[in-house]
Amino acid sequence: MHLNDYVYGVWKAFVNKNPKRLRRIHHKLLREARLSQDHKFFDVAVISYVLSKVVTKTRFWVPRLAAERKKVEHTLQALMR
Repeated sequence: MHLNDYVYGVWKAFVNKNPKRLRRIHHKLLREARLSQDHKFFDVAVISYVLSKVVTKTRFWVPRLAAERKKVEHTLQALMR
């Protein structure tokens, strides 16, 4: 798979608040990073892991943090370009 496909999956799982999907993508990215020796896959794997932890914490989904979540979404969208 191409890196953009993984980033899209991370974005989609974050928007849908799906920590299991984020962890699955994390494992796939780590495998891809080992095979390709490309640090970009590892970087996105770390982002995916951190977001899987954030998604499980309900305190991060309060309305006052909506702007911060939008920033994360926009950052992920920028990575897809």
